[in-house]
Amino acid sequence: MTIDKFKTKLILFLLTLSVIFWIGGSIYRAIIAYTLFEPFSLIIKSELTYETLRQTLVLIGNINVYLIISYPLTLILTVLFLKFSRVNLKNEGWLFMTILILAIFFPVEVYLSYLDTNYAIMVLLSEFDTNQALSLLIQRISALGGLPAIGFLCYLTIFWLITFKPLKRKLNYESEGERVSVTAG
Repeated sequence: MTIDKFKTKLILFLLTLSVIFWIGGSIYRAIIAYTLFEPFSLIIKSELTYETLRQTLVLIGNINVYLIISYPLTLILTVLFLKFSRVNLKNEGWLFMTILILAIFFPVEVYLSYLDTNYAIMVLLSEFDTNQALSLLIQRISALGGLPAIGFLCYLTIFWLITFKPLKRKLNYESEGERVSVTAG
């Protein structure tokens, strides 16, 4: 796969930035959120003060805003990249698998984005009750069982797919009696 057009390269650059914000923000939010709880449970740590807890909940709400914007932007830019690059998914199996992973976990991400939006609206746009915010955060963490964690591991697999490009079809052409192997793209 070769990328020739300036527009396609620009879209790929913006896609890379949105993925960095989305995946990086997800990791950052998970680290912040799980520091509130005792290890391997959803019990709040006893050493946290009320103000620390409240500020951490606001910080998670701010991170959610970035994630609510970056995930749809990632999807839009992915579609635009596929449209403008005119890549043949039959020849680029790694890209097909990437699109498949994004498509499979789309309903999960939509539901989690809904929960994140409710949380962000409550925490950032009103004087919120800390217990209610914690309840929403715990609901978000425990939503859909382990499916969000599986989705996140699949998203990390996408980085492996993009780096090593497995399932890339090689086309064979016969030219004047010689067999020539050419990489598709």
